[in-house]
Amino acid sequence: MGRSSKDKRDIYYRLAKEEGWRARSAFKLLQLDEEYHLFQGVSRAVDLCAAPGSWSQVLSRKLKGDGAKNSDVKIVAVDLQAMAPLPGVIQIQGDITKVSTAQEIIRHFEGQPADLVVCDGAPDVTGLHDIDEYIQAQLLLAALNITTHVLKKGGTFVAKIFRGKDVTLLYSQLRIFFPDVTCAKPRSSRNSSIGFPNVIGAVDCTHVAICAPREEPQVYRNRHRFYSINVQAACDHQGIFTDLVAKFPGSVHDAQIFTTSGLNRLLSSWPEGRGWLLGDRGYPLLPYLLTPYPADEPADRANYNQAHRRTRMVIKRAFEAFAVCRNYCPPEGYVPNMSNPLLDHCYDVDFNQLEGPNRVIVPFLACGDLSAYDSDRTYPLQLDPEKQYSYVPPTQPPIHPPYEEACFLKKHNLLSKEPTPQPQQPAAPGDPPQQQEDGALLPPCEDELVNALEELSAGPGGRG
Repeated sequence: MGRSSKDKRDIYYRLAKEEGWRARSAFKLLQLDEEYHLFQGVSRAVDLCAAPGSWSQVLSRKLKGDGAKNSDVKIVAVDLQAMAPLPGVIQIQGDITKVSTAQEIIRHFEGQPADLVVCDGAPDVTGLHDIDEYIQAQLLLAALNITTHVLKKGGTFVAKIFRGKDVTLLYSQLRIFFPDVTCAKPRSSRNSSIGFPNVIGAVDCTHVAICAPREEPQVYRNRHRFYSINVQAACDHQGIFTDLVAKFPGSVHDAQIFTTSGLNRLLSSWPEGRGWLLGDRGYPLLPYLLTPYPADEPADRANYNQAHRRTRMVIKRAFEAFAVCRNYCPPEGYVPNMSNPLLDHCYDVDFNQLEGPNRVIVPFLACGDLSAYDSDRTYPLQLDPEKQYSYVPPTQPPIHPPYEEACFLKKHNLLSKEPTPQPQQPAAPGDPPQQQEDGALLPPCEDELVNALEELSAGPGGRG
């Protein structure tokens, strides 16, 4: 029963296993292709940050197929992590920030540039909004840099983005290289988070970049040193926006916007305990607005902060989408390199005076048929009345993940545990006194632990 619980909660996770995809993210690329016909005329494709390989699987099935007529198609997958082999996919375990990786990609294409570059890479989220946004932007920058080395003129670049504070600046930077930039959110992209009870939604602000206004420009200059409108957004557990405030200049703090908003007035009139809104540490702690503790100590505060971060990710996922960049056309005289500081937050006045195609907000398009499966809905295990449900294991388990040893020790009950306190028995007359060491642990038998670790290090062949 436990194994099928996620099958019920996540329909795309279940479909991915049944159709043989390594991850549910395969449907994101499939739905993007349905909307934009990404694979049309592609014979050389690159998958950046490819592990575990679901997008490479999509490229292989769509471009190569089962026949030999597409034998000239070449697909290169790049990732720092090891990835299980895929038929028809050339794998490079390398760093996308290195010129040597770009050179190796071109070498596999026999000197020819790629027609399509895709990147579904994302950092491990911390729950700290600004940090996650910045790291994701830097990862996208690295993907864009290596793309300028390997993509042909007229080619297509697809990458995951986060519609946060710097998103319009990011679009402007992408428009330097691609005249056609669109933001798309596939139907299979998740919104909801689980982990915090009685939560009605999450709130946050994002900066929408603008040109410097003629009157009082300093009021619109935010702490990131560019001109913007600070927009407050609140969404529910499904990532649906329930409140938007877009009238404050960039210098106004998030907390001030919330304090003066109609949302605050509405929630303050509710009975206490009816529901909570989640905000980051920049917001005031109120009976209806919960914020994290400043530190993760003691343990109960750490558990609270973890649940708060996990649940509040819904507001971030509401902004998560994909940038579809077509018709690659670099500026005349541009020389590809790996050190373009496009997103180092050092924006000067000249950059903020850009106009025309360099300062645009691209259309936001929901990608995929609205009649498709809802990624945030729970479905019954038996979708087809005529087909009996049966559990399908994941197509490709992780290869030597960092937590492998810990999971192995836990599964075999080999982790050290604190002893259960035992009532002290009174000593019988004549018995020698018993000594007990403070803080003593009950580790597993040394020989048993050594044998288990040797079995683990022997690899998959050494485990039963």
